[in-house]
Amino acid sequence: MRKKKKGTSLTSKKNSALLIYKKLIYGMDIVPNELLYQIIEHIRENSINEIQAVHLYRDMLQTESFYKAVKASIINPSLDIRSIPLGYNSSSTIDDNLSWIFATLTCFSQELSFFIHIKIDIENAILKGNFEEAHHLLDNLKVNCGESLWGVSTRLSCYFFEDRDSEILKFRSDLPDDINTTSSTSILFEVAKSRTSTTYQYYLSSLSRQREDLRAEGLSAYEDLIKFRYNFEPSENYNDYRVFIGGYANSRLCDLYSFFLRTLRYCYINQINLDKTLKEIRRSDSKFNDYELTLALGKFDQLNNTNEKLNSITIDNTVSEIFDAYIAENFDEVIRLANIALTERPSLSIIYEIVAKSINYTSEKLEVTGPLSDIIECISNLYNKYGIHYNVKKLSKIFLNLKQCDWAYHLKAQVYKYEISDRKGISKQYNFADMVQVNLNPFDLDNITKLLNTPELKKELFEYYGEYSFINESLKVNADNLAISKNIPIWRFLKLKADYAFHNCQYEESTELYNKLLAIDCPHFCSHEVQSRLIESYFLNSEYDLVINKLSEVLLAGFEPSLFPLKEVSKYIIFNIKYNTDIKLLEACAVILHYYNTEFSEDDISQEISNISENLIRVLGFDSLDSLEKLTINDWPVQPLILTHVLTIDVLDGFIRLFDDDIDVYIARIKICSNLLRDLDSEEQSTLYRYILNEYNSAFNRMVLYVCSSDEIEGRIQVDKESLKVLLLDELDSDYSLLKDMDILEEDFKRIALADHKNVVTISGSKFHLKLTDMIAKIFKEYTVNKLFGLDNSLNVGFRHGEIVNHFWAPLKSNKIAGRKLEDGTFNVEAIFEDYKLYDHEVLNNIKNSYSSFLKDIDQTLIGFRNLCHVDSGEDVTNVERLFGYPIKTKLLDFVVELYKEGASLQQIIEEVFDMLDDKTDLILSKIKNKNLPEFRNILLEKFANFIDNMEFVPRNFEKKINLAKAQCEDRFDKLDNWFAWSGDPKSPFVLGAANHKAKELVSSLYPTIKIDYEIIDTATFIISSPYFTSFATLFSLIQENSVKHCGYDEHLSITESFLGNGDKFYIKYSNDVHPSKVCALKAKIEEINENLAGNIIDKAAKDTGSGIYKIKSILDNRIKLRNQMHVLLENNRFNIVIEIFDIEKIKYEDLNS
Repeated sequence: MRKKKKGTSLTSKKNSALLIYKKLIYGMDIVPNELLYQIIEHIRENSINEIQAVHLYRDMLQTESFYKAVKASIINPSLDIRSIPLGYNSSSTIDDNLSWIFATLTCFSQELSFFIHIKIDIENAILKGNFEEAHHLLDNLKVNCGESLWGVSTRLSCYFFEDRDSEILKFRSDLPDDINTTSSTSILFEVAKSRTSTTYQYYLSSLSRQREDLRAEGLSAYEDLIKFRYNFEPSENYNDYRVFIGGYANSRLCDLYSFFLRTLRYCYINQINLDKTLKEIRRSDSKFNDYELTLALGKFDQLNNTNEKLNSITIDNTVSEIFDAYIAENFDEVIRLANIALTERPSLSIIYEIVAKSINYTSEKLEVTGPLSDIIECISNLYNKYGIHYNVKKLSKIFLNLKQCDWAYHLKAQVYKYEISDRKGISKQYNFADMVQVNLNPFDLDNITKLLNTPELKKELFEYYGEYSFINESLKVNADNLAISKNIPIWRFLKLKADYAFHNCQYEESTELYNKLLAIDCPHFCSHEVQSRLIESYFLNSEYDLVINKLSEVLLAGFEPSLFPLKEVSKYIIFNIKYNTDIKLLEACAVILHYYNTEFSEDDISQEISNISENLIRVLGFDSLDSLEKLTINDWPVQPLILTHVLTIDVLDGFIRLFDDDIDVYIARIKICSNLLRDLDSEEQSTLYRYILNEYNSAFNRMVLYVCSSDEIEGRIQVDKESLKVLLLDELDSDYSLLKDMDILEEDFKRIALADHKNVVTISGSKFHLKLTDMIAKIFKEYTVNKLFGLDNSLNVGFRHGEIVNHFWAPLKSNKIAGRKLEDGTFNVEAIFEDYKLYDHEVLNNIKNSYSSFLKDIDQTLIGFRNLCHVDSGEDVTNVERLFGYPIKTKLLDFVVELYKEGASLQQIIEEVFDMLDDKTDLILSKIKNKNLPEFRNILLEKFANFIDNMEFVPRNFEKKINLAKAQCEDRFDKLDNWFAWSGDPKSPFVLGAANHKAKELVSSLYPTIKIDYEIIDTATFIISSPYFTSFATLFSLIQENSVKHCGYDEHLSITESFLGNGDKFYIKYSNDVHPSKVCALKAKIEEINENLAGNIIDKAAKDTGSGIYKIKSILDNRIKLRNQMHVLLENNRFNIVIEIFDIEKIKYEDLNS
């Protein structure tokens, strides 16, 4: 703003400026956009102060041609929804900018009144499931208020709730080519959130990658805009509010008003001063007849303690009656009143939770339909602890499609409870959504506390709320002589007083009250909520040992972990619990860290669990590998969970003293699992039994991979498929069972080409196909982005986490020409040119500036390539430029459908999808090596060459350093090429005897006390390609281990191995002695085994008790993938496994150089 000249009044200055602006547009029917923008910008930048700027702007809006131009910009039928910025000033405060926006809004009060009322009708229609009516109303909105992001988002949400994915894709395909990038990006995110295949977490991941791209381009300041626009969070502390205000300054009318209201609420929740904006609202004649704006203004009046404070507090009779009925446990009345209220106002989300809890205690039926019925059902299921993960996923997806409505943050508050995050965030979600519908929620202790801080106000409030018992009593909650109303249960007052004490940091009192509450036998309060608050009270009162033991108890009792302060307690344990001899404390710490690491930790904390677990084991007296391997549940003196779930391979691997090498770690876990399997009841095939069996299989397979991975290679691409298989077999078991109850129809898939012509998306209305697609998507997700075992973990650790950037930055650093990167992304190069001060000053400055730009260019190039090393998977791959894209194609869907029809087991389906993903990864790696890396190499080296060529003068010594760094970068591309290869796969072709020898080493290490005599007959001299080495080594290991485990001999065993080649097939035969005591039992099993093998019934590969026969067949069918026949027989007390393999030409090694 300019300073006012002395002797000139503000009014005179304003009138003079106004006259000039009016002259500029005199005679125009409508001001051109460019001139409109220039005038608005001039007003903001050259007015003496913000008040004058707003007044000038408002006066200009009274000019018809100016008004028409602004209206054409913000009320327009075009999908190019980002128009010219209407007066955003980056140097102004959030208050100044909001008051300016309000000046725009007041000039369109008629259109806004239409939007405000039709918005309610649209929301009601959607929630009731009246989608045809909703579309009709959206059409009317477009006619009267133009196109808007709110309208687009809501229409796409309609399609989602109607299950019309094809319409969403058609909308995307029909987007005009000429809309600007900002508009297109905004719309495509709305498309993504409504896609059936897009989960809430996938949506958030896409936003996260978008923010990474911004950082890579040096535009990190715009991250706040991305977060505010696409994933608004009331509790978020945005770095610069001006950024997202600037992003909304060019919005259409409906979006501008929605943003204005949302920001008002955000500022109230986070106590940001808006005096100027509030004054503008109060002095304006136009409030657009909006109840929501009136409520927001009232909340500020309460907060700011204005004279209008009491008048701002109004009561919603319907809501208060429902509250009072609920508090009095009159659940029939709650449902009766809710049916009336939700028929008229389906979006009355403040009562959703109360209604969802009440329907569990009454036979009264809630008469709601459409998405509202799904919402209430989800919340009810969550409080019943029924299908928590499913209902959280479903509710979060519903919220995602209602996120344009601020009342929907009541839904997000429900979802937020199941995320390990700041507990204050939940309160802000509730408070934010409350502001849309009421100005006082009796459960909002934060607001009640603020109101009670004024004694004279407290007295008036008691009188004001007289007839509404709970609100009245809640306002008296801190009175000493609390009167117990006969209509309100004692536990409710106890909880209210405990919550109030907790809220006011009186933790000793709150712990006492919460403990009293837990002693009451009442089904109507949520014990997990009380338990959680009790633990939080202990934690905040620094009673840490008590916190740890209490939290461990509730976790082991089966309470949902996410509802407790798991993150805070885990962090405390990690940083504060050192060596200890308290067995109970160590046990509790191990349990807590296990739950945190398994479900919620962003970082792997296996080493921290290792430290605690090793401490516990040594205190318990298990101080040798031998003693650990003999552990059984009966010998284990503490929680079985530690033995069954905590002591995983990754945790055991972090032990410092017990193990000499990695193979000991695998053996320990295998033997612990083997002992557990003997102790557990295999007949019932319990969940725990299946888990331990999968752990056993995973440990065994991982040991084989470790033993076989002896070649020194530099590949960094890794997917731990065995561990993922364990997870998926458990996760997908119920989904697979559901398929059996669904009809397999001949599905006519609809294939829709997207606008970019790079993807074809499949739509299906069949429940079977949708469920199967969902299962495939889960397999894709675990394979690609599982944080511990998936592909993206190896990309993160091996590529993105500084590796690529540092790899090529090293030559510049070693030659001492790397400069120093500043916060704004530029480079300080002064130190590099210290030795060149004698050169001409102008010439030297030119070199410095050019070199600084060169370094920034190199940095952006490296970061850009690094950011391509991400994974996109699913049907809606968001960035086709990323190197690792895994779209779900119809060919795969058709293939898996056929697999299922043929009777494939869940394990077979998982392995087949894994194989196809491996094939896709091989293609990606080939493309990277043959196309992407050469392109990246040319771009990077060309930048070095261009820098030298474009400089008129460069000091000779400096030029030598540049050229040396360039040569070193060129050499480093060979190493980078090696990184893009599978990690751990042998390179060399092999004969069968080599794989068999590896198997002998492995089995000998597993059973060191048994002496095995091998007789080998080997006439198979052909050479096999290297990728099959691990599969054959695993196969031979399983055969030999099967012999050892089931022969009945404890000290000595003889095995005959035969490998016989014959043309295009070969035979594998293993024969071993069987103890006479085992012969009868074995005879009874052989017939069943051969029938299953002949019928290809090998689903027992993941379920049997350890014979390994079906696993051997599974490897032949699913990993080696050659036609084969297999059978077993018993001859002369010797057990025989006979395998005949055909078409071996497919796996033979072909020397391309011969």
